[in-house]
Amino acid sequence: NRKPPPILSSVPRPQSPLRPLPMPHRPASLRSLLPWLAALCAAVVYGLTLAPGLGPGDSPELTTAAWQAGVSHPTGYPVYMLLGWLVTHAVPFGSVAWRMNLLSALAGAGAVGLVALLAQRVSRQPLIGVGVALLFAFSSTFWSQAVVAEVYTLHLFWVAAVLCCLLTWDRCGDRRWLWAVAVTYGFAFTHHLQCVLLAPALVYFGLTSRHRGQLWRELPRLAPLFLLPLAFYLYLPWAAHRNPPANWNDPSNWPNFLAHVSGKQYRDNLFQGGLPGVWQQLIRYAGPVSLTNLGHLRTQIPEWMLLLAPIGIFSLARGSRRLLGLTLLVYGVGVIYALNYRIGDIEVYYIVSHMVVYLWIGRGLSFLRAVVMRMARRRPTAGRRTSSAPRSAALVAAGALALVALGSNWTRSDRSRYTEPMDYAKRMLATLEPGAVVVGGGDQWYFPLIYAHYVEGVRPDIAIVGFYDTLMPSRVRLVTRMTRQGVRATVPPDLKPLPGTRNWNPAILRSVLAENIAVRPVYLLGEPVKLWQKPWMQELVAPYRWISSSQVPLVRMQPGDPKATAPRTAGLPSDDPTRITSR
Repeated sequence: NRKPPPILSSVPRPQSPLRPLPMPHRPASLRSLLPWLAALCAAVVYGLTLAPGLGPGDSPELTTAAWQAGVSHPTGYPVYMLLGWLVTHAVPFGSVAWRMNLLSALAGAGAVGLVALLAQRVSRQPLIGVGVALLFAFSSTFWSQAVVAEVYTLHLFWVAAVLCCLLTWDRCGDRRWLWAVAVTYGFAFTHHLQCVLLAPALVYFGLTSRHRGQLWRELPRLAPLFLLPLAFYLYLPWAAHRNPPANWNDPSNWPNFLAHVSGKQYRDNLFQGGLPGVWQQLIRYAGPVSLTNLGHLRTQIPEWMLLLAPIGIFSLARGSRRLLGLTLLVYGVGVIYALNYRIGDIEVYYIVSHMVVYLWIGRGLSFLRAVVMRMARRRPTAGRRTSSAPRSAALVAAGALALVALGSNWTRSDRSRYTEPMDYAKRMLATLEPGAVVVGGGDQWYFPLIYAHYVEGVRPDIAIVGFYDTLMPSRVRLVTRMTRQGVRATVPPDLKPLPGTRNWNPAILRSVLAENIAVRPVYLLGEPVKLWQKPWMQELVAPYRWISSSQVPLVRMQPGDPKATAPRTAGLPSDDPTRITSR
């Protein structure tokens, strides 16, 4: 009874250690490529609608500071400044302003790819996740920030990167992803301090994770990994010591550095309105403010689409309560902060909250798809073709919604023909007399001039002095350095902020007017003209007479007896500096 010999083909052959088994080639699945396809679509659209030159608001100031490796307005944005300097000097074509706009577009496209990853995790449907990401990419506020030089697309990139790393760590428990959370959160802090609003959500999600034991064990490593990127803030005093023309607040010493990084000058705008102010901001957010202004939220997301958000919240409450808590904290803390911050362009502070609402919408679509599929399977005639219909419907719906958002917001967000700030700057500089001294302030009036003068080299014969630099004793070095351009100014030996002011003392402004007005043309532009009726401003200009423009807040100061009337500034809306004409 001998056993039959084994079948030769079934006996495994020993493999030589020098010749390992060949591994089959596994191409990347379509699911893994979908987020980057969404990023590519966003990049193409942003490129087609990119502003060819200066954008509105802070764009000229940010571009000037990045080109010079200087210091921008608080909180300084050191990583953004370094990336901007690299892009503006490495890209060999286009204007400097266009190159900075390109940086915003690239950061926005990268953020859209990461939002697609987040939406896939939240909705558990790849196609729905991509569709939701494209809906967000083509919402009017985020789109508007992706086609001009601004900091908010890179801010969302870091926020989405932190959340993606956090969800990946929670799913797989690999401590390297926990390290990635610390590093990316550190980089987020070096870009925009609004990232501190993520802290409650991150702490909650980490302490409720099944890997929280690993979190406690890794804390000694996480702290230095988070602090390491903060070393980029050393860029600010380094840049200030270089003394570039764009040197906001002059953070070359510790008091100025701390005030700049913490955004001290904006604290008066926080938590000042009380409950009536919060209620007013809430109306502006949820709307409707008027028949034509539906509020920030309803302007970004159609009302019928907002109905899907509660469904998504309900679905998360049933199946992913920790994920619901994470998204609620990200949304709620961000909205509460924005409701208590009183600035004109507050809509950009809702971008992260809008992203969360789109994540809820994606989860709501996924829930409805699951309901439809369950109903289809219960039908007696249901088969493969019927069960695949909801999947095809989800693909069609996601694509259709993205196209609707693209078409409805294209005209509003297209900046491809937007040249007004640079046109204004060139026309304004052309009106000034040779060798003029311009004391200016105000985003729309002052920022385009410093870009045209310092970056494009327009009118090198004039000198531009920051109005607030002449008012704040902490910025006295920014005025005295102008002596290299022939601007005379004497600093009193006991210069200190006056009591009851915002750390102001107009002594330097008085010196600039008194010592230069007899030897070269002196102009006041923007903010000093807006503050003309203030008693201290009336005292400063009392010894002089002036010639005012009927179209812009521009005043030509002259020695002699003053006129009896104040400058006329009603000829031009305060938010549109583009209607000046050459004289």
